[in-house]
Amino acid sequence: MEESQQKVAGEGRSKLLTTGGVLSIIGGIYGVGLAVMLAIFGGVPGFPAVTGLAVGSIRGAQAGVTEFTFAAVAMVALLGGIDALKRRNFVFAIAGAIYAFFCTGLPAVYGILYRADLAGNPWGIVLPVVGLVGIVAIICVAARRGEFRPGVEG
Repeated sequence: MEESQQKVAGEGRSKLLTTGGVLSIIGGIYGVGLAVMLAIFGGVPGFPAVTGLAVGSIRGAQAGVTEFTFAAVAMVALLGGIDALKRRNFVFAIAGAIYAFFCTGLPAVYGILYRADLAGNPWGIVLPVVGLVGIVAIICVAARRGEFRPGVEG
């Protein structure tokens, strides 16, 4: 396929890079949502107690560290997704995609490890699928490194 056919009309960027940026932003929003749930409920509603993430199971200093970590990682994912959409800084865009994987992939690991405990629970289906968001974001951004502005590498 020609390069001109892969460009989004009028925007000068490929659909692949746009997809990677949008998925990074989605991963960041998911991470912010987890941080908010941890802050409000002290855990994730619907999770069984055996996972350690059930409502009320995260308390005190552990709760503060967990919430702050998810929020910080999610912010990097959001800002990296914006940089990918603007084609501004490849290093920050790929970091955002990797952090989007942390926001979506780590909960996915919980879903896979505790799939027997999550049987019949909507989280058992959602978590492993959401984990793909970060992986696809990394692939899409990394594949389009050449589209970023030269001289702005980091």
